[in-house]
Amino acid sequence: LDVDEVAQRRSAEERLKVLIHELNHRVRNVMSVAQAVVRLSFTPGLSLAEIQKTCEGRLQALAQAMSMLTASDWRSVGLLSLMSEEIIPFAGRIQVDGPDISLRARSAQTFALLFYELATNAAKHGALSVPDGKVQLSWHIDNLGSDPVFHLLWKESGGPPVEAPQRRGFGELLVRRIAPRDVAGKSQVRYESTGFEYELEAPLRELIDVPAKAAPKPAAQGVSKPA
Repeated sequence: LDVDEVAQRRSAEERLKVLIHELNHRVRNVMSVAQAVVRLSFTPGLSLAEIQKTCEGRLQALAQAMSMLTASDWRSVGLLSLMSEEIIPFAGRIQVDGPDISLRARSAQTFALLFYELATNAAKHGALSVPDGKVQLSWHIDNLGSDPVFHLLWKESGGPPVEAPQRRGFGELLVRRIAPRDVAGKSQVRYESTGFEYELEAPLRELIDVPAKAAPKPAAQGVSKPA
């Protein structure tokens, strides 16, 4: 082998090592999320058939998000792309208003599970359980400060009266704790007389990959001229 071939082989080996490292990281991440979904789906009082159906739905939503990430080489997924029937039950009945945002992998997984859970709950107990019920899903970005903030609102109306559940399973845990934690944000859950409402607020930098700022160039060292 000549010098060029040796250099090319070493370069290829280094790239392979990087790819294997990234693959191992992604597999561990996916497995940890899937394990958490299965473990937390075992809610007391549910039959095995109900638990199986619930797990399958959540894992299917997660799998669809993974497929989208794979198609983009795990770079990002558009937030609007998650608004599909394959991820969200009754997606066609949800009124969506907000700009598209390129979510990083972890955020895409979180929002896929969050949207699935909100829609499933609405289909069982809320606005989507009746023909005239409505769901409005909107989000915007507050750019007033130096650190843009993402605001999301899920608002139901026209459904049956809602009240806080007596027991808190995976769904309640997801909307109240897991989703806000994953995006370093905070959430509010409201059981209003007009319908269920959910708000999520998080720094935009936690949802997207923010490019590193270029280091400022040093000032030119000129020689001052005598006056």
